[in-house]
Amino acid sequence: MEVPARQSEAPTSPSRSTQPSSSGCASPSTRLSTTADKFRPPEPLSLNSTLRAHSRTRLYVNPLYWTSQHLLLLDCRFVREKAILQTETKTQSADAQVSKLDQSSPEERRAQEFSSANISSAARRLRHSRASWVKTEVVQQILELYGLYHDCFRPHSLKLSFQFNKQHAAFVRTDGIFSTAPSKTAVLDIAYLDLTLVASRRRRSIYGPPSSSRRRFNLLVNRLLEKKHRRVKPENKLKDPFIVATLIALAQDQRYKRNLNRTAPELEDPTSSESSTKPIQDTENPDPESTTFFEVHLLALPTIDAPHLYHYTARFSAAFLDRFDQPSRYFPSDQAHIHISRIPLAPTKEFVRSMSRAVDNIKRAGARLDSGVD
Repeated sequence: MEVPARQSEAPTSPSRSTQPSSSGCASPSTRLSTTADKFRPPEPLSLNSTLRAHSRTRLYVNPLYWTSQHLLLLDCRFVREKAILQTETKTQSADAQVSKLDQSSPEERRAQEFSSANISSAARRLRHSRASWVKTEVVQQILELYGLYHDCFRPHSLKLSFQFNKQHAAFVRTDGIFSTAPSKTAVLDIAYLDLTLVASRRRRSIYGPPSSSRRRFNLLVNRLLEKKHRRVKPENKLKDPFIVATLIALAQDQRYKRNLNRTAPELEDPTSSESSTKPIQDTENPDPESTTFFEVHLLALPTIDAPHLYHYTARFSAAFLDRFDQPSRYFPSDQAHIHISRIPLAPTKEFVRSMSRAVDNIKRAGARLDSGVD
């Protein structure tokens, strides 16, 4: 359901999900299948059928302009998780940490204490800073201190490719992408969003730069732009539909990497022209993947003075992602739940404990992917 808002953002590279032959040209069977799909009417309840049924509301837009209607039609729902405040759980966690610390060597103990001190210092800086770019820098520092790796192998280091109809449709801009392993083939990535910057990018993409002549001299155009901005501005920042689009792009990227790890030794940029010469597993006839789930994680800071950092977790089924790969076909799938949990920035001990729990969940998910367990 995506198309770039600006033509300059849309690359002309081929899809990362096509299956070209070794010569770089599509095989006859692939060309015939593509031609047949082009003239086949969309099945009821497929994405293309939904787009036609709601043609007046313009659903085919950049993810930055998604609204609650997109989430409703995609059957995605935010779910708030209750904070675990039981004293027994806290005590058990503290006892486990003390026991683990007692069993470690003096060098490991000093390293853990040094890391904990740095995390506490970064947490205080995150809490008191008033600049978005400083908070983004601090969050990246904290994730690196927790053993997550900045994804330096990604050519577009802050962007994810959103795929529609097995083609790149739009870039999804983040404020940081991290991996559970320092490798090109690391399957699980974690995105970070500063929702204040997301809102700023959304507004700027509609109004243009402050010096834009259409804003200074044309009152009618300015009113139309204000109306458009009100229509796409989320009522609740914590439930911004752009978060769901980012999670879906993460799941698509995870699926791509998992399939590529099975078929190719080296990982290429999914939006580069070189990736079109590599054989990629076709999702039209998925093997055991039909029952696979793709777990993705995202951290978000809603405002500059927010008292909490938020951790989003989602598990998308292969059938859910197939709806975007083959939008003219209907794939029944369960409702996608996006779970939200809070990480308080104060007191510092509570932040360290909650953040450690979130990172442990992320690392366990990465370990399951590395071992091939869904």
